[in-house]
Amino acid sequence: MTVTVTVGETTTATFDEPPKRELRDLLVALRTFDMASSDIRLRHLYEIVERASVLLDWRPDLEDAKADFERHQHPLLVPQVPDFDRAHEGEEPPLFTPRGAWELWLDAEVIHRDYRKELRWNRLDPLWQGGVRMLAHDYGSMLLRQAKFMRDLIRSGMVTPA
Repeated sequence: MTVTVTVGETTTATFDEPPKRELRDLLVALRTFDMASSDIRLRHLYEIVERASVLLDWRPDLEDAKADFERHQHPLLVPQVPDFDRAHEGEEPPLFTPRGAWELWLDAEVIHRDYRKELRWNRLDPLWQGGVRMLAHDYGSMLLRQAKFMRDLIRSGMVTPA
């Protein structure tokens, strides 16, 4: 993608996207931190590291990571994207959570393994698809931050047995 901006002078920036297969492989790997059936699901990892004793210096960062994860399980203030498929007649539609957007986007647009989700994705107006994609990207970025934090915590922030 090449973006050209002109405000007084012209500036051009070019961004390269990784090959689709590499992007899909990364997203599938990140997904394991969020799957109920995964041994490395973040909720399980939090419990394990807390039982194994986290160094005092690392505890505030662990609490921040848990809060960041929990925040992404609920609708964010921006962007707010209505989930029309879950709306009841006569009521305001509920908002997409970043996690719900991540699940729909991965299964409908990236991985293409769930036909029902593909149909649901295709029913969304392109503008709403963009909002769902933004929420999904935000969730994926959060999972990437969590994976890095967990790696660093396990390597440097755990009490080692004597």
